[in-house]
Amino acid sequence: MTRKEHFLKTIDDALLVKVERKLKVWFEVPELPKHECIVNPIENLPMKRDYYAKVYDDELRSIENPEIMIAGWRLV
Repeated sequence: MTRKEHFLKTIDDALLVKVERKLKVWFEVPELPKHECIVNPIENLPMKRDYYAKVYDDELRSIENPEIMIAGWRLV
């Protein structure tokens, strides 16, 4: 399973359970000294899933700028 498949499965599983949770996603951006964190509410996950699937490759690097990548994620 690729990192992208694992990431998208995390989103799919969260949507199936339909529990009030949030998805925290950490990004590595070359200009920033520390990872950036974005919190996606469960209500936004269907649209965010489509976005992440389209914009990131199998290693979760941005297709347009491979120096930007998803460094980690967690449901909270």
